[in-house]
Amino acid sequence: MNHGYAEKLKELEAIRLRANEEIKRLSSDQSIMQSELNLMLLESQKYESQVVFLMSERNMIAKAQAENKDTLDDKAIEAMRKSA
Repeated sequence: MNHGYAEKLKELEAIRLRANEEIKRLSSDQSIMQSELNLMLLESQKYESQVVFLMSERNMIAKAQAENKDTLDDKAIEAMRKSA
C-alpha cells in the first residue's frame, strides 16, 4: 500500500512539473502575442493619422481647384466682355 502511494505521488509530481512547464510556455506565448498586438495597434494609429492628413490635403486641393476654377471663369467672362 505504501508503494502504491509513493507511485501516485511521483505521478502527481510529474503532472505538476508538466503543468508548470505548460504555464511557462503559455505565459511566454501570451507575452509575444501582446507585444505583437501592441505593435499592430501602433501601426493602426499611424495609418489613421495618415488618413486624416491625406483627407485634409485632399480637401485643401479641392478647395484650391474650386477657387482656381472660379478665377478662371471670372477671367473668361471678363475676356468675353472685352471682345464684345
